[in-house]
Amino acid sequence: MWENEGKKTLIRNILLFLLLVAAAAGLLMAMITVKKQIDAEDALLKAQSDHQRQALSVARQENLDAITLAYEKDMQTVAQYLPGIVCWGDSLTAGSSGNVSYPGTLQKYIDTYLCDIYNFASTIENAQDYSRLDWDQYTVSIPVVNMGAGKEDSATILGRSGVAPYVVGMDFEIPAEVEPVNIQLKSPDGKNVTPLTAGSAGVNPVTIEGVVGEITLSGNQGWGQTAYQFTRAEAGAAVPVAKGARITTACTEEYRDYVHIVWLGTYGDFTTPEKLVNDTKLLLSRQVNNPERYLVLGPCALRGAWSNADPATLNGVDSAMMQAFGSHYINVRKYLMTDGLTDAKITPSKEEKLVIQQGGMPTSFRSNASGADLNGTAYKLIGKLVYERMESLGYFDEIRQELGIDKTTQEILKTNPKYFENILSAK
Repeated sequence: MWENEGKKTLIRNILLFLLLVAAAAGLLMAMITVKKQIDAEDALLKAQSDHQRQALSVARQENLDAITLAYEKDMQTVAQYLPGIVCWGDSLTAGSSGNVSYPGTLQKYIDTYLCDIYNFASTIENAQDYSRLDWDQYTVSIPVVNMGAGKEDSATILGRSGVAPYVVGMDFEIPAEVEPVNIQLKSPDGKNVTPLTAGSAGVNPVTIEGVVGEITLSGNQGWGQTAYQFTRAEAGAAVPVAKGARITTACTEEYRDYVHIVWLGTYGDFTTPEKLVNDTKLLLSRQVNNPERYLVLGPCALRGAWSNADPATLNGVDSAMMQAFGSHYINVRKYLMTDGLTDAKITPSKEEKLVIQQGGMPTSFRSNASGADLNGTAYKLIGKLVYERMESLGYFDEIRQELGIDKTTQEILKTNPKYFENILSAK
């Protein structure tokens, strides 16, 4: 009997074990199946997530590319219409000893009204979504280059600019070594030219018969009496130079895309107003981009002295220049004699009123009693006058429209009507 009971128990245990094994196997199979389903779902979710991230990355890159293209378009507009401004002239363009010049003042107006308020981010939708972008890097620059130097006559300035290049006034030989050699400078028509006497804008380095070097002033006995030397930059073979050989200055090909402003006639001697007109046209001919956009400033005195500021002669000059250049011509002398004192908030004395009545330059604007240079007060007024004339002629229109500057200006003035006035007064 005990043996039968033992067998029964063993059989039950075996059956129970088999059932447990079968249950475990079924559970394992179910778990494997579930695991496969979960893995498949995870793979699908990961694929979808990767696709979404990739799509988001592509969309973001496309947006960044669009931002870059928009900025490049803005800069292309600037390059096309106003890549810069170059001011050609003598000491009146160079400015006063106090480091005030009309080109410097013009730069302040350009920066204040155009460059500094350029807000590229404001032209981009959802710019706040691009927090990693440094919007301060998206700037615009419109340089004003001062190419004024010394008490130079038209021939000297035209030579610096490269439109009537200096030529060698005598035969000489450039030494093989780096050592100075005496040289004579002439205009193409054989006149004396006097660069470097009070400024070197655009002269060095020069090239003579393919040799690069520098011209230096070796002696200065007064206007028209100068001596020069040429020193090559690197040693080489000696080079003979014949009289009449052309001298190519550093700025010969520079700034040709820039808007040109020309102020000639204060120094030197020209026989007729038409000569000054022709010299001015020759200098303007170097401007290859937007040649219809330029300005010409008129002289306030002749032959370098206020005593030579004969009203009748200057009126003839102004008349010829106005006829030649129209609205592009600024009669500086007339402005300073009429509205200039008011704009500068200066009340003229009785003596100064008499000077003005006689057609002379107000003493409040002269840098000295004898020469023909103006002072800082005058140059600040002229810089503003030049900016306003450029604005009235529409030289900034395309830039204002493309860069959204008008909109920014309006928003600024709504909150602070004296914003620009305060900025300029602080500069």
